[in-house]
Amino acid sequence: MQVQVHPYTLRFTRPLATSVGVFHERRGLVVRVEHAGHHGLGEAAPLPGFSVEGVDEALEAVESWRAFVPESLADVETIASAGLPPSASHGVEQALLGWLASTKGESVARLLGATHTARVAVNALAGDAAQARAAVAAGFKTIKVKVGIAPVDEDVRRVRNIRDAVGPTVALRLDANRAWSADDAERALRALADVGIELVEEPTKGLAALARLRAFASIGADESVRTESDLDRVLREGAADAIVVKPMLVGSLLASVRMLKRAAKANVDSVVTTALEGGVGRCGAWAVAAAGPATLACGLDTGSWLASDIHPGPRVERGWACGGAC
Repeated sequence: MQVQVHPYTLRFTRPLATSVGVFHERRGLVVRVEHAGHHGLGEAAPLPGFSVEGVDEALEAVESWRAFVPESLADVETIASAGLPPSASHGVEQALLGWLASTKGESVARLLGATHTARVAVNALAGDAAQARAAVAAGFKTIKVKVGIAPVDEDVRRVRNIRDAVGPTVALRLDANRAWSADDAERALRALADVGIELVEEPTKGLAALARLRAFASIGADESVRTESDLDRVLREGAADAIVVKPMLVGSLLASVRMLKRAAKANVDSVVTTALEGGVGRCGAWAVAAAGPATLACGLDTGSWLASDIHPGPRVERGWACGGAC
């Protein structure tokens, strides 16, 4: 099996502020495997501040990886997880899944268990009332707002302004990326109790704290859910009403699908989001969300933040994502 690795750098259309810093560009790798007239593409894009490895480490790992021809999904996962860091494992596994799907004449989403007609509800990311209003006008029914990047009182005012701008029927989701202390998180959620918040992703650090905050809002575990073992702990401690799965950071599409199914059995909702990667990785995240399936609107519209892209990715229209070029 032949393997090619292509590094890339993509600029954002505008700075993206998060609690761990402001992103201006995205770096990563496209992995291409080819054998017997079939090929597959994968993406390895560690996210600074969230991934345990960097792009250079991912590149070294993929370049030193020995390619084997898989005969089954079990082969794919075994081959891809052999000592690779998460993003590299994701890129290799996705490429092998693409190759295997091609040999069967079907899509990766179908190979993972999605139906041919699968489409996934998606949220829009908005920083202020004007962006939120524009997203609703474009057909989005769920708006996600990054919080924890300003004092709590400013976050509360901004969220209230966004709610006033979009009206009462649009789902409003917050994402703090653990930026709040447990006390600040409780203060913010108490202050927003009448606003109608669908979900608050990882408002603070620690499963015990997340479990307590469920008294004030629906809580999503994000950074706390990077592995299937993490998910078991979250479920055991009753720490979340929903899980947020980022296949790029999990390091595996196959494991991500299992996590969605495991959450569903426990009556816990699920969201799939990208790690702000390019179109190849977004195709993988869409396939996971379609196959799982995810139960809440997913973060798959992040390609709209990129000035250029490595691949068209899934098609997003009126708040829904479908396979498109995937």
